[in-house]
Amino acid sequence: MLAFMKCVAESVMEKGVRGLAEFVPGGPYLFDVAADAMKRMKERRKRDEVCDELRQAAQATFEEAKAAAERVAREVVAAGPVEDRLTLELYLSQVPGAVRKSLRRPEDYTGRSVPAGFVLDTADDMARLLPPQMPQFRTGQQLPGRPGWSLLEPLGAGGFGEVWKVEHDFIPGIRAVKFCTDPTAKQRLLTHEGKLIARVMKEGRHLHVVPLVDADLISETPWLAYEFVGGGDLAGKILAWQQLPVAERVAQAIESLRVLAQTTSHFHRLTPPIVHRDLKPANILVGDDGALKITDFGIGGIAAQKAISSSRDGATAYSRAVSMLSGSFTPIYASPQQQRGAAADPRDDIHALGVIGYQMLTGRLDAGPGPRFDRDLRKLSLPDSLIDIIGDCIDTELEHRPADGSVLAARLQVASEGPTSSSVNIEADHERRRQQEQETRLKEEAERLRREQEEADRLRLEKEHREKEEAERQSQEQAEEEARLTVLRKAKAPQTTSKRKDTGDDERDTREGFWFVNVGEVAGRDTRNWDDCREYGFLAAGYGAKYSNAMKRLPLGARVFAYVTGLGYVGYGEVIQPAVMARDFIPDGSVLPLLKIPDVGGNMGHDLDDEDVAEWCVGIRWHMTFDREEAKRFPGAFANQNVVCKLGDQKTIAYLRKEFNVTD
Repeated sequence: MLAFMKCVAESVMEKGVRGLAEFVPGGPYLFDVAADAMKRMKERRKRDEVCDELRQAAQATFEEAKAAAERVAREVVAAGPVEDRLTLELYLSQVPGAVRKSLRRPEDYTGRSVPAGFVLDTADDMARLLPPQMPQFRTGQQLPGRPGWSLLEPLGAGGFGEVWKVEHDFIPGIRAVKFCTDPTAKQRLLTHEGKLIARVMKEGRHLHVVPLVDADLISETPWLAYEFVGGGDLAGKILAWQQLPVAERVAQAIESLRVLAQTTSHFHRLTPPIVHRDLKPANILVGDDGALKITDFGIGGIAAQKAISSSRDGATAYSRAVSMLSGSFTPIYASPQQQRGAAADPRDDIHALGVIGYQMLTGRLDAGPGPRFDRDLRKLSLPDSLIDIIGDCIDTELEHRPADGSVLAARLQVASEGPTSSSVNIEADHERRRQQEQETRLKEEAERLRREQEEADRLRLEKEHREKEEAERQSQEQAEEEARLTVLRKAKAPQTTSKRKDTGDDERDTREGFWFVNVGEVAGRDTRNWDDCREYGFLAAGYGAKYSNAMKRLPLGARVFAYVTGLGYVGYGEVIQPAVMARDFIPDGSVLPLLKIPDVGGNMGHDLDDEDVAEWCVGIRWHMTFDREEAKRFPGAFANQNVVCKLGDQKTIAYLRKEFNVTD
């Protein structure tokens, strides 16, 4: 895997690493990189060694991929810009996922093995193994507007934006967050689709719908949070079903199609109806129990419109093939009316279900039903009634399709049981359906109660966590105040008969000694940047009052040592400006506010107007600073997880005095 990644990395550097942030999926930049990487692989590895490299990549976990990407990026970029290294590292970490997606096939729908006889020979072959686009977000970033939630790993990307797995610092459970990075889609989210999403959330939970649990539609990059479903998608099931006997595959397909139709009917019967408009195998996930769950209700129209528009602009044969085999090529499933831009209609979803039904029955993802689709289905010995249902669903004329999901589900139920004229059987069938619907309602109610209990537990945990943090903060402040008063009493004891010369004793005490301040820079995260702190004279903290309040404790004239976690002490200076919100901070000697300076990096501008969450900056006049590589530390040197605290360890103070040439 390392050799394969290194060839890709060197090719990216050869073509310009900045191109990663600008290239269009399927465009010339990716193919130039692929051609160069293919040439390097041929020069360095034999054919069987190439297959071994790909096998290692396909079987790598995200953590393994991330570690390998970091190692290769450091080696290839070497002394180059840090931003280039981080950009390359992020791109390379996506390679194993792209390899797995390219290797998915009926014999191995996970894509974790290399098929016998596999050949990697051309630039096109290589391009299929590379990530089609560069993520805009990075592992470790905070979810905008939700302190405590961090991005773990990317799950996918498309026309709508990016999907990331996220988790909270202490609240149990994983979520999948969809970021809307497309400007047109963002505008629609703020208008029509925003109201639609509100209706979906109001409808509550359904056993076969992925719950939408949170949303932020007014952030710079709007996002929606869903429960994480980790069992793969329907595309994987369809590929796996190809290994089953025909009769078993057909039975699975009919029942799955009926469940999907019944699920859509729940939304089709609302007033006005909610239409998904982007039903496809990639949007139908599989729960841990094997149950199918539809995702993207409420935003399907946005994603589909973007995909259809991109297809009209000219999708490459490569991107089209990859999308089709992953069950995500929207134009195959979109009805003629939808492709022409007509208003949403439940029968648009019926058309998509017809295409999905055909693919489930035939086991093929690489094509939709053609003019002779009935011939393909008759080879499976399907009854005419079922073939007619598929035909009606995909009819080009809107009025010839079943009216909504409930009508389609009823027809599938009858077709699966065979024709009958017996009123007794009909009544029994109705009774059976009533019982099934009642069981479904009971399950949904039980699921709702379980989720409500989970939410109550989550809120309780959050409250307990906040109370614990507040108690610890108050305890720490009390201990520091008692220690300060003790020092004052000892200092004044021999001079009990003397008078105070002024009223500034307490203020001077807070300035005496040295302060420890954590820069807040963490490798691999888009947070504060030591280079900016050093150049523009400041230190900062945010993402919670607990952290920003610590900055407010630093008085004017306080002498501080700046510390980078995991590296050591990098700067010594004194406070020359009190803590202010980042939006209001103007560096000493500058005419521009910090956030208006073009080359300021990190994520200093988050939550600008929220006093509790925004960054707070303290102005520093640096007396001596060092690069990260020259950070000062020794075994046993004082280090603390707090943002700010007084330095009391004498060994550390003596060491830092010497290293930073502090003589007073």
